[in-house]
Amino acid sequence: MERGERVCRIDTLIRIACSMAVPPGELLDGIFWVPAPEVVKGAFSFGSSGLRRTAV
Repeated sequence: MERGERVCRIDTLIRIACSMAVPPGELLDGIFWVPAPEVVKGAFSFGSSGLRRTAV
């Protein structure tokens, strides 16, 4: 995304939302954090499809 990082910063989210004329929360709708059983890793889950990505 920006500067080659995998997780965007909040100001990038705001800029994208403004350029699309939507509230920032709408871009995050359906995304929630799923903590891992251990403290080592967690994952983001997208919608109800069960698609998961591991955070790095």
